[in-house]
Amino acid sequence: MILRWYHPIRYEYKPWPLWRLDLNLAYILKSFNHQRSPLTMADNDHFLAMNQWLNERSWQSDSSEPSIALGAVGDLRWIRSGWHNALSPGAKQLLSHADLTVANLETPIDPSRKVPKWTYDAFRYNAPAEYLSSWQDLPAHAQHVFSICNDHALDQGVKGLSATRNSILNQGDTFHCLGGMNDGEEMTLLDIKGLKIGFLASTFTINKQTSRHRTPQGIPIHLFGCSHVQPDWTSIATQIKQLKNKGAEFIVFSPHWSFKHEYWPDALQRKHALKLIELGVDLILGHSPHVIQPVEMVSINNMDSTCPLQIERSGAKGFGIIAWSLGNFLTVMPTLACKTGVVMQLDLIKKDQHILIKDLQLKPVFTSRPAGGAWLDRQVMCLNELTDSDASLRTQIVRHYQQMSPLVEA
Repeated sequence: MILRWYHPIRYEYKPWPLWRLDLNLAYILKSFNHQRSPLTMADNDHFLAMNQWLNERSWQSDSSEPSIALGAVGDLRWIRSGWHNALSPGAKQLLSHADLTVANLETPIDPSRKVPKWTYDAFRYNAPAEYLSSWQDLPAHAQHVFSICNDHALDQGVKGLSATRNSILNQGDTFHCLGGMNDGEEMTLLDIKGLKIGFLASTFTINKQTSRHRTPQGIPIHLFGCSHVQPDWTSIATQIKQLKNKGAEFIVFSPHWSFKHEYWPDALQRKHALKLIELGVDLILGHSPHVIQPVEMVSINNMDSTCPLQIERSGAKGFGIIAWSLGNFLTVMPTLACKTGVVMQLDLIKKDQHILIKDLQLKPVFTSRPAGGAWLDRQVMCLNELTDSDASLRTQIVRHYQQMSPLVEA
């Protein structure tokens, strides 16, 4: 248990000066030896109760009602090469059934600027437009939503931010972006098979946010889980109301939040997430910790009295979903936990003005070098695409997933 003195150390909401070498070293150690257990016994008891409840429920349904298939993934981070083939055949197959995909794009895409390969600069990510080419291989009818509301938004400056947004939108009419320089660009409303879905995104901070860079109005900063600064609940409530006034029947919030390399959100972050559900959010797709965290359900208006999480709000009964972190979808980060992620698959059914959830599943994925790929290539793949020599690696990954959620199909 040596070197455990650095847990918990959190830079996200309370940074320290560079000259604090002890804290910098502790944070580096945390990035390799992650915080694997809840901070308190109360946190531990909460997650045990939620996992037990999830184990006792079935999210499968034989309903013949028309449904909207959603596929959500975590962080698409910078990789050194292999952008044009970033999705394996298995990963494409996982997403091929989706009418809607949602992802966090955590690298700028600015074609006018150099893409680093041999150096690693965590404050100057950039990728070529080919990074998104694999998504063009998905069915033509599918809609794709990419959030760029994250701490790497300004890695290539304000011009790079605008270039990234344009790179996404230039992929075609089915590609959509959350985030930009202008107010309102962090929101969008889509009509998918007759269901109007509203989207919102935010981040906890922005790298290189200095006096040299104008704060982008289209990238809201909300410090969910921060003990000394409250999120701007009035602004969030106003945005949700705006989407609902435009006809949104289901609200998806994509926050870049929480503490990196920790597997379990703490009590304050859980409190803030419940507030989002209370304000009208139906699905939270979290990212930033770079490791997978649990997926939890919230009973709305006593939909299920046995559910450990309960809130009341105006409107019908139902369930809210909190995906605290879907992990990294694509990355060069070195640890096994940082190379693993999940694809969240669920179907939404619109019935009698109610939105029902069915077939909720979490499918494991892993970033590795593809067979026959160049030395620096990286690709996200399903576990069954790993080679036979990786049998022990698959066992480790499955054990890791099953610790986090009974919804994972390992």
